[in-house]
Amino acid sequence: APALRARAERLGLADRVHLVGETRNPWAYMAQATVLALPSRTEAFPNVIGEALALGVPVVATTCAPGIREYLGGGRCGVLVPPDDPAALADALERVLRDPDLRARLAEDGLREVQHFGLGPGVERYERLLEEVIRA
Repeated sequence: APALRARAERLGLADRVHLVGETRNPWAYMAQATVLALPSRTEAFPNVIGEALALGVPVVATTCAPGIREYLGGGRCGVLVPPDDPAALADALERVLRDPDLRARLAEDGLREVQHFGLGPGVERYERLLEEVIRA
């Protein structure tokens, strides 16, 4: 963490970057976020997206896995970008950060979408996703 703190200082971001470390309740911090960025190259069905949606936090994520696209309703309740495309990721983040109407719409649509991922529907969708992976 000291190296990351020093880097944030060098970049002039120390007042915007909070390195919390391990915590038992990350949701309190997540709820304060303006946007969740998930720049992954590989994922399956990342829980952090569902957690962000449930907290009304808009999501910008890569299309590295079908599970991400599914969580974000095909892009209806989050912004999808190609993996390994930092320019697309930066553009999407900037668009979400600069547009309060877009953030509000994504948050509202995300809250609606995450309701479909309750235990019953979530398990069924997860089973369908696993079946697709097995067939592939």
